[in-house]
Amino acid sequence: MISGRALQYRLRNILPTDLSRRAPFVAWSRQSLILTLVWASLCLAVIFGTNSGKSQALQAQDLQACHQEKEARSNLLEALTLKHESAIREHRSIEDSRSALKQSRNEAQTELATVHQDMEEALQHVEKAKKERDIARDLAASLLQEQADLKQQLQDQPQTQPEADRHTPWLPSAERDKEDPELAAVLRQVSINNEVMVAISNRNYAMPGGMLTTWMENVKRAGVKNAMVVALDAQTKTNAEAQGIVAHEMHLEISAAQKDVGSNHAVSGLKFKILRHFLQLGYAVLLSDVDIVTLQNPFDHLYRDSDVEAMSDGWNNDTAYGNQRALTSPMHMFANSLIEMCNWLAELL
Repeated sequence: MISGRALQYRLRNILPTDLSRRAPFVAWSRQSLILTLVWASLCLAVIFGTNSGKSQALQAQDLQACHQEKEARSNLLEALTLKHESAIREHRSIEDSRSALKQSRNEAQTELATVHQDMEEALQHVEKAKKERDIARDLAASLLQEQADLKQQLQDQPQTQPEADRHTPWLPSAERDKEDPELAAVLRQVSINNEVMVAISNRNYAMPGGMLTTWMENVKRAGVKNAMVVALDAQTKTNAEAQGIVAHEMHLEISAAQKDVGSNHAVSGLKFKILRHFLQLGYAVLLSDVDIVTLQNPFDHLYRDSDVEAMSDGWNNDTAYGNQRALTSPMHMFANSLIEMCNWLAELL
């Protein structure tokens, strides 16, 4: 490849600079110029042809490089997009975790506040309990001191025989048996756990087929083993023992106030005097009238929580305590007024 300056330089060296010398070379210089131009054209064509082939190859290489770079950029963009999406998901997960942690923290703070409040209340209860404990200790110390003082006072007092509690039942003893040895012997034979069922009768009710006979038959049928009869005469004692019931004869004088009221009322008036003998010997007595029908053992139904237990004909609390209720009827005639008066008195009471 020859540049323009090199061609000018060669022409200057070929062509003579002296004007006198140019004339013989005019024709030659023209031919040489034409040849030189042709030769330069050929060189330029070769040069440009070579450069054109090279530029096409370079363009193909550049195009392939551009495609590769474009593909690399596309792959990089896709990778960056995936990383961006992954980062967004991680960010959302972090935000969710942060929200959950924040909620958990709020709940924990609420629970902690509740725990603090419970602790304060517990401390208040503890303080209150300590105060109550101190008061109880002081009270216990005071009671112990009072007990010690009372014990000392009892020790300082002269020894006296304590009086028996009137609610404490008496128990049979050899000393008590001396008051009525015959009755005491019978009661030791009949009683169970120092308890006995007693009916009081005279010969008016002791005849065969009488009320005493019915009473004894029902007592035996109900399985009452500790039942006996207090006979007011020998005939009653004989009839009772003939029925297999233990009998004890007692001769008691009927008071003047009961002599003219009938035999049954006179016998009723003696019941409390007879009971006194039993009680003084230390026995509990279940007193029964002879017109009572015993269906079950009454000792299985006693509460034994009071000094006196009794059976009532009442069917509720009102009538059990003696308040009477009755129905009026034309058949009662004059008795209707008495029944109405009883009902009126019951309402007032």
